[in-house]
Amino acid sequence: RAIAQPVGGGRIATDDRLVETPDPVLARLSRMLPKSPKEMSDLQRTLTRAGYPSGRAVIIYSVAEIVLPLALFFITVTVLGFSAGLVPALLLGVAGYMAPSFWASRKTKERQKAIRNGLPDALDLLTVCVEAGSGLDQAVSKASEELQVSHPALANEFATVTTEIRAGLPRVEALKNL
Repeated sequence: RAIAQPVGGGRIATDDRLVETPDPVLARLSRMLPKSPKEMSDLQRTLTRAGYPSGRAVIIYSVAEIVLPLALFFITVTVLGFSAGLVPALLLGVAGYMAPSFWASRKTKERQKAIRNGLPDALDLLTVCVEAGSGLDQAVSKASEELQVSHPALANEFATVTTEIRAGLPRVEALKNL
């Protein structure tokens, strides 16, 4: 999503970091992937929880699930020979297939821990901002800015909440999405 902000003279500037342009190679690879739209949506949700919200992450993850086991299998068979390397190649192929899911779960746990560790600071900051007279939307926006250095994962979540509220999503929905 791009956020359009008025700039002097009525022009609109967009933040290019937020606009996702499709990579032609990844677009071709995504057509070859055997996943249903529901599986891709679930995978998108999983990778977003891990801190990778882009559509590219889903495609790269899906390609890694296919390419990694095949590469490990064929490299092992090539190095050890077919008869001696078949069992290790099969084991490495299975490990290569499971590696992306282990990686995603590890990244998700790390991100959840980082958010959990930053939550007391964020709640203190929100309380101070609201007690100083700011509205809740302004307090969340200020917390997003202030926590960027010390707790970037939580700051990004607050920035997402701020963006969703500014885009017209009801505050209750935006906070539920948090």
